[in-house]
Amino acid sequence: MRSRVLFLVAALLSSCVAIYSQGSSPEQNPTRLEVNVVQVPLLVTVTDNKGQLITTLTKDSFRLYEGNRLQKIDAFSRDSNLPLSIALLIDQSSSTINQLEFERAAAMDFFNNMVKRGKDRAMIVGFASNAEELVDFTDDPQKFADGLRKLSAGGGTAVHDTLFLAAKEKLAHEDGERRKVIILISDGDDTASRYSLAQALTTVQKNDVIIYAISVNRTTDTKNADRERGDKAIKQMVDETGGRAYFPTKLSDLTAEFKKIEEELRSQYSLSYTPANPFDGTYRKLRVDMVDKRHKARTRAGYIAAKD
Repeated sequence: MRSRVLFLVAALLSSCVAIYSQGSSPEQNPTRLEVNVVQVPLLVTVTDNKGQLITTLTKDSFRLYEGNRLQKIDAFSRDSNLPLSIALLIDQSSSTINQLEFERAAAMDFFNNMVKRGKDRAMIVGFASNAEELVDFTDDPQKFADGLRKLSAGGGTAVHDTLFLAAKEKLAHEDGERRKVIILISDGDDTASRYSLAQALTTVQKNDVIIYAISVNRTTDTKNADRERGDKAIKQMVDETGGRAYFPTKLSDLTAEFKKIEEELRSQYSLSYTPANPFDGTYRKLRVDMVDKRHKARTRAGYIAAKD
């Protein structure tokens, strides 16, 4: 994971030095994030008991735990205006042939409403048995629309490979203070990848990427076993990265689901803390509780504290 960290060396320096660091040893559990940092950052989404976003909270509203140990929150902000880099990954395998037109329209509407010219940017990757970049990062609606027109159905479903490549080859190079996001439209049931889901998620996490997923399992005649397998994979993707999954029951709901993602990305809180325990290579679970029990927080599940 690349994470912005601040080393405060009061005895030696009078200034703060910002560095980036990336974990490198996923062998212990390849689906868990490994970092070697002083401060651990995380993005938090807060909703009420009806699922409505809560956007007016202060630092004192949050209780952050590593394992069962309460942590002191060092930095807190609402990152509603942070520039976005969005990789839209669209399943164009054979089973989606009747959905592509709806997906094009919903994705274009999302781009027009979400991407701010001169600030945000989005790209499109279509995937079947292989991943295909249809348009590189852009804030130009015409270029984005041209990319959507290239979608064509046929082949297997290489979900894991596409996640891996989008994170490693594209989003990893989106430098600066940008929020990096994958939006996956798929049934989640991989049939053609070389990489495992564990390998894909490790790469996604190392590059500070959040996954949002819109499942098409309920808009097609998917077999129950395939649907369950795909839903399980999608849930794992979003739970481990702090994102969210949506399960529309009809294709016309795609626009509404994109709108929910748009609202959430503009309504998150940024927290960071300095762990009290030494970095010993162990897996650390993260949990954010709310002082107001009517509120619920969602963030990534944890990380591996790599030894220096």
